[in-house]
Amino acid sequence: MLFLVQKMQREKGRSVTTSRTSVNYSEVSSVDDGQEMEFGGASCFAQYRRWLFGVIVLTSVIYVCLLTKPTLYEENHTYRFFKKPVPARASLSLIFPAAGPSPRPTDPTSQLIDLRDFHYTINNDICDVDDVFIVSFVHSAPANAHNREAIRRAWGGRDVLASRGLKTRLVFLLAAVADARMQSALEAENRHHHDIVQGSFVDAYRNLTYKQAMGMKWVATYCAQAEFVLKSDDDTWIDMYQVAQLLLPRRGQKRLCLCNEWIGMPVLRDRASKWYVSEAEYEGRVFKPYCSGWAMLLTTDVARGLDHIAPSMPYFWIDDVHVSGPLLDKIGVKRIQLNQYFVFGHEPLLKWAEDAADETPVKFIFGTTWGKDDIMSKLWEKTVRVHEKLRLAGKTT
Repeated sequence: MLFLVQKMQREKGRSVTTSRTSVNYSEVSSVDDGQEMEFGGASCFAQYRRWLFGVIVLTSVIYVCLLTKPTLYEENHTYRFFKKPVPARASLSLIFPAAGPSPRPTDPTSQLIDLRDFHYTINNDICDVDDVFIVSFVHSAPANAHNREAIRRAWGGRDVLASRGLKTRLVFLLAAVADARMQSALEAENRHHHDIVQGSFVDAYRNLTYKQAMGMKWVATYCAQAEFVLKSDDDTWIDMYQVAQLLLPRRGQKRLCLCNEWIGMPVLRDRASKWYVSEAEYEGRVFKPYCSGWAMLLTTDVARGLDHIAPSMPYFWIDDVHVSGPLLDKIGVKRIQLNQYFVFGHEPLLKWAEDAADETPVKFIFGTTWGKDDIMSKLWEKTVRVHEKLRLAGKTT
């Protein structure tokens, strides 16, 4: 400090600069020498202390943030930090390097919500035509090869609407597995069918939001020319002929989301439940309106919008609630109810399929098979027969 005072005396009327601070004497030219020395020495010392204190505080904040990995949570336009409770979302990019065709170099595929090192470990650019009517992405578990095969032979076939002059495409969405034999089996299945898209995050139930966001990203990147998007699960039966009849009058429309809408669904606080949600994850007693995840129809612009907005919203692990709820609301898209076309359970569908006298289309369009291949096969066999009969008679599109 004595050194600084002596130096300021020698350089009166000039700017005194050290490695820590700077004082311009032109701003205090009206003070005498004694006041000038007092101002320079005390001010430099005080600024040094404030600077040092600020560095210490900033370093401490950064250190705490790195330890706790907080995320910004928005509710009622207020923000606060909370620690996300799901540790299973680590990327396996080092364990599973990219095995399929790489994403296009200009695609912004490195981030998926809050995963900044996301990439596709298996990918297929299957939308190789300009006029795709419906592109479907199906959530599938790695072990559910039989479910995937049942869908390929039923409503997911590429030529399912070819007799109507409509082109469809389908991919199954999976994520990374730790079992090397399972990964080899998935790669072999993909070499045969070329319809698997696998992401670099862990395939786990609490990562389904990542899986759905990956589907939206994939559509926006690789099948943006499609008119409509169908999101589904691998144990879902769908009458694609009736889906086409629903969508054909809506060709050219934008900002559409058609689904089974849930309103007033209670948040489960039972810790023994598979769907238990803590108050730290979701504070309300009921969820905001959202769509059933096992079948949802969108226009492609909605998929692009959801892909765009997803990184700006905090992660929530129930994918149906998150993606078709707050994310959809954020981009200003309203849900159009198709509740009357959904049936929970397959008993009404089987009753229709086994009724030889009933040659009319089933009144439901979406149902569940609970992964039973024989049910999917039986339902689809009659679906094709009934609709082809009507088409040949000129009674359907």
